Amino acid sequence: MSKNWNAPLAALAFAALALPASSAWAGSITLTGSDATGYLSLSAFNTEAAEPNTGNPQKTFDYPYYFNTEKGLWDIIIAGKLSKDSVYAEELAGNTVYNKSITDADFSQAALGSLTYDDALVSASGTSVISVDDFALSLSASDYSPFGTPRNVNNEFSWFYEIKASNLRGNGLTFVDGVLTNIDLKADIHVDVIFATTILGQVYTQASTPGFFQSDALVIDGNSFAFFFDVIADQDVPVSENLLTNSHMVLNRSGTIDQVQVAPVPLPASALLMLPALGALGVVRRRRRE
Repeated sequence: MSKNWNAPLAALAFAALALPASSAWAGSITLTGSDATGYLSLSAFNTEAAEPNTGNPQKTFDYPYYFNTEKGLWDIIIAGKLSKDSVYAEELAGNTVYNKSITDADFSQAALGSLTYDDALVSASGTSVISVDDFALSLSASDYSPFGTPRNVNNEFSWFYEIKASNLRGNGLTFVDGVLTNIDLKADIHVDVIFATTILGQVYTQASTPGFFQSDALVIDGNSFAFFFDVIADQDVPVSENLLTNSHMVLNRSGTIDQVQVAPVPLPASALLMLPALGALGVVRRRRRE
């Protein structure tokens, strides 16, 4: 690792958009879910001449890996939130992925980040809609980053991620009687790889540029969310003593947001008109039986 480090970051795993300097922004929505699937991975960065996990204790990784026929080397898929039944992008490309049995106990728990808004915009009764211009979205990468975890084996995976959203679109947030019932949101996503080291207990970092970017990568609809992020770096990105050469970044995550209480689907007007008639029909039938 290079010794030319930038100033330390106090918070490693949380990337936030700047919030308006208003004390009124007291409302907050935690974007967490308990049924999520997927992962974030960075491959084609760490490569090995010999197959990992086959005799060298220092080359034993709790990560999937595959043989890259173009390189003639083994590529490590440095992924978070692993599941043995996950289908990795490298598999879809025709490669055999090994070491898929490694799992995380909290694989289904998603911690995406939060939405912050002015709670004065929400009425206690009736329907309130907050547009995308009136709230801020912060995204967390704490689910994925290998730095600071036991998976940073021999300091070979010494980085964390920052995930940032931009160009927010959609109808925004809908509240009914003060309860959040719908999120309609689409955003572009930028993922930075932040290489780090610890010296005498102090964390020093060096960010990669330009990072990875994809339009329309995040979609939240109702109470469902999905990341559609699949990017290969189109240039060498010098980071410390490393090169992200054609590195492949995947953010494949989906599930439901616990805090959104989806409103029941209303009956169409024609069905509402039929209800009195159905009630009258029931009365007639009872009278006939009598």
